[in-house]
Parts: sequence; structure tokens; C-alpha cells
Amino acid sequence: MSARHSGAARVAVIGAAGYPMQMSQGRSRRVRGVVSLGTGVAVAVALGSSLLYFLWVASIRDSDQIGQLSIGSLVVGLACAFAALMLAFSMVRAIRRAEDGRALIAALLAGGFAIAAALALAASDVLGKLAA
Repeated sequence: MSARHSGAARVAVIGAAGYPMQMSQGRSRRVRGVVSLGTGVAVAVALGSSLLYFLWVASIRDSDQIGQLSIGSLVVGLACAFAALMLAFSMVRAIRRAEDGRALIAALLAGGFAIAAALALAASDVLGKLAA
């Protein structure tokens, strides 16, 4: 073994197409999340704070409520778009690492957040037109 390849032992694994794939034994035993801790915290803070703002505005009963709901749903939509973007990056990383299960989970979550972002941004547009 050369000095460059002195890491973990390699084992041959047959892929879905029937071709052998190389996979490190050390790598196959590590458990990783779909997104990194920093990204998860950023998404949780963005979604949590925007949803709390939206719920707070929904509890107010005055003449400016529709405009504030428009801003609240815009913030929720932007937070969902941010989450979808971060999950899409996570999906690409998982694909490059040949972690198919994590790539599928990230893709499904990214699609769900993208749909939620589209709905929230559309609601913001409608509420903005009602407020005007």
C-alpha cells in the first residue's frame, strides 16, 4: 500500500447497475445527518421565528392586519425557500458521496419546502393586493 492510500480498507460493493463500486469500511459505518448542524440551526431559527411572527400577527385585530399578514407570509416563504435551497445543496453533496438514502430524503424535504415556499409567497402576493 502506498503512503497516499494508507487509509481505511476498501471493499467491493455491487451497485444497482451491476458494476462494482468502491466503498470505505470506515465510511460505511459513520452516521451523518441530512444537513449539517449549522444549517439545521439556521433553518430552524428562520422557520421558527417567521412562524411565530405570522401567528402573532394573526392574533392582532386591527385595520393593518392584512398588510402585516402579507409581510408575515413573505417572511415564511423566504424561510422555506432558504430551507429548500440548503436541502438541495445537501442533496447534491449526498449524491457526490454516493449516499442514496440521504439524497432521497434531502430531495423529498427540499421539494416539500419548495412547495411551502411557493404557497406562502403566493399568499403574500394575494394578501398584499388585498391590503392595497
